[in-house]
Amino acid sequence: MDYRIFTMNDICKKRATKAFRYFCDNLGIDCSKVVLRFVDPSELNDNDGVENVYGDTETMACVEMPSGRRKRYYVSINNRDGVSGDMVVESVAHELVHVKQHMDKRLVCYGTDDCDMSYEFDGVKHNTFVNHVDYFTAPWEIEARVDSRKMVYDFNCYMRESGSYRVIKKLV
Repeated sequence: MDYRIFTMNDICKKRATKAFRYFCDNLGIDCSKVVLRFVDPSELNDNDGVENVYGDTETMACVEMPSGRRKRYYVSINNRDGVSGDMVVESVAHELVHVKQHMDKRLVCYGTDDCDMSYEFDGVKHNTFVNHVDYFTAPWEIEARVDSRKMVYDFNCYMRESGSYRVIKKLV
């Protein structure tokens, strides 16, 4: 028997994938422009030389921006075991809000790592060290947290109303 002790279970991944499509649709994001992937914790935020990787490995998700030959956004979710399905879905929503902010050019990031990072959000420049922009008080993060919670609530209502949760549950 394969218990997959160290990775997220398939039901959680299927729910996150369904949420990903639902959120993209509601945000007006073309799903073909964004890749959702589940990665080993050691790979999360490991950009392999690719610029513009933003995220928080403790909260389990990050967004990689298009650069060079890569034309799509990557939303990477920590594939660790023991993570609640709701946390995964909320992380997907949160990161997709950031993708939308970037696509709309409301959030522009400069630099390649946390030590040399500056941002422009809605036309206002922020430097992580000069302005002491904190993750929890940064305006783009506040917007992502507020919007993602509402998106998750709407997604859960959709799942209940459409009976979709039963379909995912039967896959076990």
